[in-house]
This record gives sequence, C-alpha cells and structure tokens, in this order.
Amino acid sequence: MGSACSLEVRCVSCGAVIPGTQTMTSLKTGTVFTGFDINRRLVAAASATGIGYTQLCRFFGMVNMPRPMHQKTWLHYQKKYSEGASRAASTHLQDAAHHVREAYAEMGLGQPSDDGCLDISVSFDGSWHRRGRTSHNGIATVIEIFSGLILDYAVLSNYCQACEQGPAEDDPGYAEWWEKHEPDCQKNCSCSSAAMETQAAVIMFGRSVELHNFRYKHLLGDGDAKAHAAVNESAPYGDGFLVEKIECVNHVTKRMGTALRNLVEKQKAIKQPIGGRGKLTEKRIKQLTNYYGRAIKDHAGDLSKMEQAVWASFFHTISTDDDPHHLRCPAGKDSWCFFRRAEANNQPPRPHTNPLPRDLVDALVPVYKRLGDPQLLERCLAGKTQNSNESFHSMVWRTCPKERWAGLRTVHSAVAVCVQRYNEGSTALLDVLAELDLVAGSNAEMFAEKSDMLRVKTATRKSSDRAKQKRKKIETVRRQEREHRRADEGEVYAPGAF
Repeated sequence: MGSACSLEVRCVSCGAVIPGTQTMTSLKTGTVFTGFDINRRLVAAASATGIGYTQLCRFFGMVNMPRPMHQKTWLHYQKKYSEGASRAASTHLQDAAHHVREAYAEMGLGQPSDDGCLDISVSFDGSWHRRGRTSHNGIATVIEIFSGLILDYAVLSNYCQACEQGPAEDDPGYAEWWEKHEPDCQKNCSCSSAAMETQAAVIMFGRSVELHNFRYKHLLGDGDAKAHAAVNESAPYGDGFLVEKIECVNHVTKRMGTALRNLVEKQKAIKQPIGGRGKLTEKRIKQLTNYYGRAIKDHAGDLSKMEQAVWASFFHTISTDDDPHHLRCPAGKDSWCFFRRAEANNQPPRPHTNPLPRDLVDALVPVYKRLGDPQLLERCLAGKTQNSNESFHSMVWRTCPKERWAGLRTVHSAVAVCVQRYNEGSTALLDVLAELDLVAGSNAEMFAEKSDMLRVKTATRKSSDRAKQKRKKIETVRRQEREHRRADEGEVYAPGAF
C-alpha cells in the first residue's frame, strides 16, 4: 500500500497465517485527508522540499526500496495537500492582518474609518516560474511595507495539460468531459505571461476590503508592469479613491545605469561616441549609478536635500582643479566630498583625479534632469525597496525549482507553504500538517524550532555593521581581481568573437 506494508506471521509447516499477527507498518488515519500516515507524510515532505514524484521514485530506487506509491495516489494526495496548505495559509494571512492593524495603531499611521476599514501601504511584485516572461505560471504578492508581512498572494496559470490533451470544444463529447474536468482544471487565466502581474494586482486590490477590511492606499512598485495604472482603472475602492504610487529606490537607481548605457549606444550609432577610455566607461557608469542611489537613500523623507544631492553627484564628477563645482556637496568634516572636507579642516584640497570631460556635460544633463525630476524623487521619499518581495520569490523558487516543469497545483502549494514560512517561520509548517490530519510529532517540532532559531541568528549576524563592512570589502577585492584578470588575459570570451 504505497510505502505502508502489511506484516503477518505464517506457520512454516502449513503456511497458515497465525491469528492476531497481521499488522500494518503505518496507521490509516485522517478524516479530511485519509490514507496511510507514511504516504501522506511523504507527499507533504516532498512538496515542502521541492521534490516531485519522479525524483521521489528515483530516491526510493537508489536506496533499493519499491516505488513509494502509485502516480494516481500521488496526484490525489497532492491535491489534498494543496487544499490543506491553502486553508492554513488563509488562517495565517488573517493573523498577519491583525498584526498589521495593531502595528498601525501603535505607530499612529492612520485611523480606521467608521466601518473599520484601514488605509495601509503595501509593496507589490510578481514573478514567473520560467525566466523571460514566457512562463505558464506566475505569482504575485502583497506585502505591508512597515511590518514586512505578506497579506495576500495570487497564483495564475494560462495552461492546463489535461485541456491540451482533451477533446476539442466542437467535439460531441466535450460538454460531458468538461463537466468532469472543470473542478480540476489547472488554467485559471487566459492572459499572456507578461500580463499576469497586472491581472494579479487587479485581483488582490479588488478583494482587499473583503479579505482584511484594508484599502491599499500606497503601492510600492518597480514600474516594470502597468499594475498601478490598471489598479486605478479598475477603481477597487470607488471612483474617488486613487491608489498612490511609491517607487522602489533600488529600481529607480537602476534606471541611471540603464539610461547611461543607452546614451552610450545612441551616441555611438550617430558617430559621436562618448564611451571608452577617459569617458563613460562601464566602471564610470557604475560609479555614477551608485552616487545617484546614495543620493536617494541617504535623504529619504527630504525632497529638497534629495534633489540637491542628485545634482551634487553630477557636478562633483565633472569638477576640475581649475573649475570646481562643489557648492552642492555637503559641507563639514564628515562630508563624502574630499573638497568640502578639506575646506572644513582649513586644508588645501587634493588634486581632482579622472574628472568627466566637459564635452560630456551636454549629453548627461538631460539624463539627470529626467532622473532628478522632483515628481520622480517625491515617489522615492519613503526610501523603501522591494527586497521583501524578492526574498519571498527566492524562497518559492527554491521550493518549486524553475528548472523543473510544474502545474498550477504544485506552484500554488509551494506559494501557500512559503507564505506561512515567510511570515511566521518553520513552525508554521506544523499548522499545514494539522490541516492534513497529521500529528507533527516531537522531531518535527524540534526541527521547526531549531530552524527558526538558526534563521534569526543568521539574520542578526548578517545585519550587523561589521558583517556589512566585511561584505563590502570582499566585493571590492573580488571586483579588483576581476579587473586585473581582464587586463592580464585580454578578451578571451565573447559570443561569436573567435
């Protein structure tokens, strides 16, 4: 019976089974999710660790054990597991909403309306099961930006293997087949892969009041999809209520690097190159991008200082000994600008090294005007990023690897379990087992507790100033090593170059 075995004692003389000796190696329990305990645990363990049926069978074969269970049993149990994980996730989402409501009350971030509806700020982002936005499966999450708790998630799929193999719509037996198949159909949207993020945003913003009695007033997004515009077009909270856009400072920072690289290519195409030695090299582009990012992050909450710092980073890089432009740079002995530090210490400044040529100024000014626009910088005042969304996506795709094919049910199970792990740690997995009518046991509880303790300990260590400085030093050393190797070895690899 799958991985459950029946044991019995027989007489060696007549072969008869001795009464009372028959027993199973695993109990058959459960009311919602019935079956032998070992088989149900195998499905739960495999699904929680990203192992599919084929991989589980391969593992059993390599340790010289029979197949863990029939594939039909696996699919049936997997469906039950997905349903249990979804129920447990729903409970945890309600708990997360309760914690968010308490946090807003403590921080004084807003008062609920007469009907108890609370306006909050959330981060929204999507991800796909395949790279290149050609995947059949897409996920999206809504995370409250102050607490970092996931409040809602959506899993979309535009493909169902059974539908592809089933009868055509004009087939006489299609209606009967569809009636049986519809409850298990893996296709829940018909849009393209690129449009899944936008559709998921409309779905989750549209049900926020019903789900948690929240209105998502501020949307922290990356600008990669038109989710913000689509949400306001759908008017989830009435025609008079507009969701305001907050920019992810990391993605805005990347725009500087993209704009400068595009500018280099554009000028190269019209035979007026601004790239190369002494001009806009890749190293200089990264430097300007870092300066721009620091100007935004270091002045969160102050628009005028942020705008001044952006232009200070520009004028600082074009300054020369004969024509310095450091008035916008911060003054004082702790200033990042060597010129202003020297002024504060009543010392002569050191010579300027490697300034940007003045003939690049006319080409760079439009870029800085666009990315230094007060309207754009105003949306960066919160100083928030989508790192929480990216961290969650990483957790999901470790559980459901991108390199392996998966249907909607498999992806949905991984997301539901990861939502609970992300919000409350590994101990939340015990609630999934409870939904599956499985007793966690002392070993499972011990693992969950130790896993959470290690997770907190590791996070605390990595977030210390010492650890951050160490990572910066390591990255600097590695970058220098790469540059030295590139200089010593020359061009050794380029697509089609040799």
